[in-house]
Amino acid sequence: MKKFLSLSILLLFVFSSVCLTAPTALGASESEADDRQLLVVSDMGVHSTHPAGSLPAIRDAILAEADMIRLALQKTADGVFILSEHTDLSIMCDTDATPVSQKNWSDIQTLRLREKTGGNTPLTEEPLMNLTAVINTFGDRTTFLLDAPWEERDALYQAVQETEHPESCVFVLRTSAKKAVEWKNALDTDIQFMVYEKTNIVFTAISAAKTLANEENGYLWLATSNHYGMIFNDIVTRRFSSLRGVMLQFTDPLECGKRQDTASYWEDVVARGYNMICTDDVGGCRDFVSNSNTARQELTDLLRDIDANWTLPDFSGTAFSDYRFRYNNAYAQAKKLSLQAFSGFNACKSAAYDLRTVTREIDENYAALASGSAGRTITPARISIASAAAAVFIGFEWFIHKHRGKKKN
Repeated sequence: MKKFLSLSILLLFVFSSVCLTAPTALGASESEADDRQLLVVSDMGVHSTHPAGSLPAIRDAILAEADMIRLALQKTADGVFILSEHTDLSIMCDTDATPVSQKNWSDIQTLRLREKTGGNTPLTEEPLMNLTAVINTFGDRTTFLLDAPWEERDALYQAVQETEHPESCVFVLRTSAKKAVEWKNALDTDIQFMVYEKTNIVFTAISAAKTLANEENGYLWLATSNHYGMIFNDIVTRRFSSLRGVMLQFTDPLECGKRQDTASYWEDVVARGYNMICTDDVGGCRDFVSNSNTARQELTDLLRDIDANWTLPDFSGTAFSDYRFRYNNAYAQAKKLSLQAFSGFNACKSAAYDLRTVTREIDENYAALASGSAGRTITPARISIASAAAAVFIGFEWFIHKHRGKKKN
């Protein structure tokens, strides 16, 4: 019995020592900084006060510092591209439901836009715009995402080449990444393009990302109606760092997994690797980007200050291993965020808080730890582990006692 008791005590001692000693975290590793940018994309201009797709709406998006403006396009019977989400213009204007493809530009240019799309809202003085006029007017001040049906790609390419600023355009191609790249490579000039992929199939999303990884002028637009869709899964999003830009459209719930067009959801997708936010709230999103950049810079400055003026004490005591572990984790997370060009505001603030907190606690407690007056840190995790160790010990002793009783019988 004494041998079994000794073995039990030894087992408990080893198990408790392992569980109660904090592991050592790896220090933050250096890597190249991410040179991508967080981009704000306006959807058909700022249309809270002007009709979507009107000149004032586009002008206000530029004034609100949108990096890009998505333009939904339809082609008339005589080959003119107009700014419209709908083939039925009666939704936007006082006209019949004849499709745009059956109307000539001369029939459309006299129409005036309603204040809001849908319903019988009052008409404004703003006309439907054609693409050529918009590019010639604003092409030197912004970048346009030209979103037309795939079958109109050749006609759209020719129309853009005849404008004053073809270099300001990114062609949205609603097809597979492979077909988009093949079409782009067959053109006479280099273009910027964006592949639209709506999917909840992991292999489809990964295939699109892999195809565009080596395309210097290629962007990816992912979409899903599923809140937990695969386009938000780490299996897919970890491939985004090799792409120039990946966009999510918040203006349609069925395009962004039913997420809302608000800062909390922008923060969520930015943390996953998306760096292009298509929004109806250009001003709010620009503030989010500005605040995020400021928080990231403050985090970078904090890291520089720590590197220059603070040193992790060289203390090998068991109690101090907790602090070392927390510090290494906090530093590694802060370093990772500082090297990303578009870390979210809350993520940067949280990382800075964690790093400041652990360095302050180390400064306050190092002297006590060094003198041996501080014991182990009691945490919920350690209580659970210690309880498990006690349960193992008691169970083992019960087993020995029962086994001994059987032998006596």
